[in-house]
Amino acid sequence: MAGANFSPTLSIKKSTARPRTRGHDMASDLQLAWREIVSLNPATGEVLRVLECANVAGVCDAVTRARAAQNAWSELGVGRRVAVIREFQSKLHARKSEIAAAITREAGKPLAEAITTEVLVVLDAARFLIENTGRLLRDEPVPHGNLATKLKRGRLLREPYGVIGIISPWNYPVQLGQLGKPF
Repeated sequence: MAGANFSPTLSIKKSTARPRTRGHDMASDLQLAWREIVSLNPATGEVLRVLECANVAGVCDAVTRARAAQNAWSELGVGRRVAVIREFQSKLHARKSEIAAAITREAGKPLAEAITTEVLVVLDAARFLIENTGRLLRDEPVPHGNLATKLKRGRLLREPYGVIGIISPWNYPVQLGQLGKPF
């Protein structure tokens, strides 16, 4: 987050628990605990917002909700998902100045840069998805290369990754967040 400062409530503790696997890969030998993050305007030092940090249970709950949302998203079908992206694009376009101003406050970017390197890039990515999703997600036939399997059929299927987390630098908050594209 731009201009974010970690509050002085930092504690480091050594975990004695074994790291979990299978959906709980978040545990590790070293756990850092912050209670809150303060978002500051880098130009003025003004406190924009104090954000409460999630604990392990909160993160696990968010991942569970994200998995449920992904299943619902998948059930919509490609046509409806494109309609949602088109609606997002329309709303982003309508609020582009407001969003660019927020980026300016939080990241310290000049307004023109916030519009051109953040908002317009995401609008263009949405346009690309709207125009190309059908082609990009279509199953592709895959020919077999040896004589023993010449009469068999193969196809390349696009399947979702599932829940992903994006940890990115604060300097391109909107653009980098769209890397986890919704298709």
